[in-house]
Amino acid sequence: MSEMKKRLLVLASLVIVMAMMAGCSTTSIQTIGSEKYYVHITEDGEEYETGYEARYEYNVDGYDQDGNTQTLSFTTGHLLKHDAYLRVFYKKKKDEVVYYEEVEKDNVPEKALSEIEK
Repeated sequence: MSEMKKRLLVLASLVIVMAMMAGCSTTSIQTIGSEKYYVHITEDGEEYETGYEARYEYNVDGYDQDGNTQTLSFTTGHLLKHDAYLRVFYKKKKDEVVYYEEVEKDNVPEKALSEIEK
């Protein structure tokens, strides 16, 4: 194979790999191996200072799609909206919430919502 073809092949491979990486968000990588729980935010988190900023700690019961419960603790840099529903990604091995995102109430699994509303 000529030197020019080798260079073109390497360049094309790099472009393909970069395009694939651009399509992967860090969120999806971060949540690999985590379990999804759903929570309903009804109160403010407990404020504490880190030395240079205020943070808010939330300790809430989360429910998986089968209605099983798990106590979850996580912090945020801002107060969360009251009456918000969150999908929380939790890694049991580390006992750690790695990510959360707000979801519509309609997107909370039926069994989890039933437990939340008790």
